[in-house]
Amino acid sequence: MEEVSELLINKMWGRLNRQWVAMKARGSAGGIIVIWTENPFTMEANDIDRLIVGGDFNTIRYPEEKNVVGRVTTSMRRLSDFILGGELIDLLLEGARYTWTNNQENLILSWLDRILISTEWEEKFPRIFQRALPRPISDHNLLLLELSDFSAGPRPFKMDMSWCEDKGFDGKVKNWWEAMNVTGWKGFILGQKIKQLKLNIREWVKQENSSRELRKSEILLKLQELDRLEESNPLGNVERQQRADLKIEYEEYIRRDEISWRQKSRAIWLKEGDGNTKFFHRMANAR
Repeated sequence: MEEVSELLINKMWGRLNRQWVAMKARGSAGGIIVIWTENPFTMEANDIDRLIVGGDFNTIRYPEEKNVVGRVTTSMRRLSDFILGGELIDLLLEGARYTWTNNQENLILSWLDRILISTEWEEKFPRIFQRALPRPISDHNLLLLELSDFSAGPRPFKMDMSWCEDKGFDGKVKNWWEAMNVTGWKGFILGQKIKQLKLNIREWVKQENSSRELRKSEILLKLQELDRLEESNPLGNVERQQRADLKIEYEEYIRRDEISWRQKSRAIWLKEGDGNTKFFHRMANAR
């Protein structure tokens, strides 16, 4: 999203009682719009008993949180003061020692990203922790705050435009349709063939999703293996090229995911490729 205008905001939200601010996209990141009403609101003290603060703090807390150990800096002291002053808990990090890399030959690895929680969260969820997920595209690891599992359940059949990205999809649909042998009046034939076509597509999607998720998992595991290897020794040319190829392959899967979630969210005012799959996901589930 290169530019955000009043016209775009009006289409999204209307003209009355609202303010907005936007951050331009940079490549596959950013593209955030925040809109709020001008009506005043209040927050009671009990609304902030359980606090979670997470993100890229752009500094480490201790010297050993970097692969090149240095001295204690002012920014490190400020981060510790913020955590201690706010009575926050710096959660245990699972899955990696560092959350950021400069991806350069002179390798720098740092723990810049973290999730902080208030003591009330730890009292309610004593086994809460943060897990560093692989970084297939970004130079930062995603952080997962592990609490419980969630399942959205089955969804009704809808045509997903991401299926059309598969080069063989059109041919499969044609073959399935022509292979059906249904007799009766034309309306009945059409209805039965559409019903059967849905079943064929569902089965194909199930198999394709299973195969794709398996491949994505394989890529993430391999990238995680290379990241951990890099924490001990710089990667050679072969390993760096292998990681680059895996990232390109993974980016194609992510691009298809974004097309799918974009359609489900009906957020057609955003361009494909803004890197906001999670935004689309939340909007789709909220409907």
